[in-house]
Amino acid sequence: MLTATFRNLTMGGSLNFRDVYFVLADIDYFKKINDEYGHDVGDQVLVCFAHFLKNSIHSTDQVYRFGGEEFLLIFEGYCYQSAIQRTEELIKALNEKPLKLDDLSIAVTASFGLAVLKDSDTDISVVSRADKALYQAKRSGRNRLCTME
Repeated sequence: MLTATFRNLTMGGSLNFRDVYFVLADIDYFKKINDEYGHDVGDQVLVCFAHFLKNSIHSTDQVYRFGGEEFLLIFEGYCYQSAIQRTEELIKALNEKPLKLDDLSIAVTASFGLAVLKDSDTDISVVSRADKALYQAKRSGRNRLCTME
């Protein structure tokens, strides 16, 4: 799926590569949620988080579950500062409102890593940079955005 999406983004020659951003999101301390509430609740948290992301982004943005508790967002057509602002708005919104499950509310935070798509990138290289930025966010205290151009 990612390769096909990447191919669609880069075909046609009209794309300004500096206007596409790959953002990896990872739920902070997800293992603790599974340990404390059980894997069924953990699965519900993943579904709620996915809905939160999908409902919080613009219709032209894309979101994919990338594995485990990681999600990939693709922002297209923003300037760099706007992509950062959009991601910081996600963090703020997530911090302000716990995820509502059937009979439970769970406060969840997430860390984000943003990478700018370069004209020399492959799908693997841009995601790798976003992943490095994500882990920088984790090492820097979590619940934040770090970027890597």
